[in-house]
Amino acid sequence: LIQSPTGNNFNLLDMSGSTGCRVQGVKFQGAGGTVPKSSNSGVYGLGVTGLTVEDCKFTKILFRPVYIVNGTDIKVKDCVAWACSEGYGYNSTLRGSFQGCTLRDPQVPNTGVFYDGFTLESTASGPAGSNHVPCQDIEITGCKAKSLQNAQSILIHAGIRVAITGNIFEDAECGISVNPAFAADICQDIAIAGNVCEGTDASQNVTVTDGVLNGTTTVTSATANFTAAASGARTI
Repeated sequence: LIQSPTGNNFNLLDMSGSTGCRVQGVKFQGAGGTVPKSSNSGVYGLGVTGLTVEDCKFTKILFRPVYIVNGTDIKVKDCVAWACSEGYGYNSTLRGSFQGCTLRDPQVPNTGVFYDGFTLESTASGPAGSNHVPCQDIEITGCKAKSLQNAQSILIHAGIRVAITGNIFEDAECGISVNPAFAADICQDIAIAGNVCEGTDASQNVTVTDGVLNGTTTVTSATANFTAAASGARTI
């Protein structure tokens, strides 16, 4: 699917309201540009049940390669995205996963435009129709992010029972960030294990603010789990 440069105000594939569908082996090419546009995702779905997006490729997408809002039983597997303006995202989604996906080399500049990678959005975010509740029962495993130099490779603003395991972040500003952004955001039972961050000299491997990490430790902004100025590879 190729987006016309003059018609770059729509999602390439809108799966809203669908049930039990699979999108597999499709290449999505957006119009390209350095300014994100929130209505320009590769695969978008509002109120989706039982959707699998597998072995797809995304490039020059002006928003998220895959963006699901109010989803249930969603799987995004073995997809590759490069030169996009944002990362993969879930909003108000129940039982979802990102498995073996790659996100690399964003088309937005490394300075001046902040970017997020694999993202569970804030309850305050989302388009019209969003349930504005935390994502629940989410797995992010075996994924890779590369050259996200002004971004969090994994960003959790609102998530309950989230497993983040076996991911690799290369040339990353921040590997994993767990930080509720608004009062209604909840980060609870976030399990983080076996991830590798190869950061820049100013990287933050994991930052946690006001959440429950690995099911036991309550972390507030005053006692944040913060690792700064780390160079080379670390396992987190």
